[in-house]
Amino acid sequence: MEKLFSFNKWFVFFCGFFVVVWLALQTVMNQRVIEIAKGDAENVFSWQWPDRQWYERATIAEAKVLKLTKADAKVRIVGRQKDDNGDEDLSATLTFYREGKNWILGRVEFN
Repeated sequence: MEKLFSFNKWFVFFCGFFVVVWLALQTVMNQRVIEIAKGDAENVFSWQWPDRQWYERATIAEAKVLKLTKADAKVRIVGRQKDDNGDEDLSATLTFYREGKNWILGRVEFN
């Protein structure tokens, strides 16, 4: 019986290349969601009251994707809120929903 299919170096190279491209795309998608989450978290944690000259500014220290699907994403955010009295550590889980090519902030759960 004749062999119809055999693995050769080109097939292995193609499969390896396909895996590398897929991993690169996943990394880019995770980074995109993380950057969106960092920007939205800074807006959620920061506030200002110009009449009284009160304000607090937040900086995001860490962001990690917990779950990423085609329709939604959950990102864990750890940051620090700064004001005149000192610093306060903050953490939250942000849930994003996909609308076309855009990620929309849908829910914020403070931890």
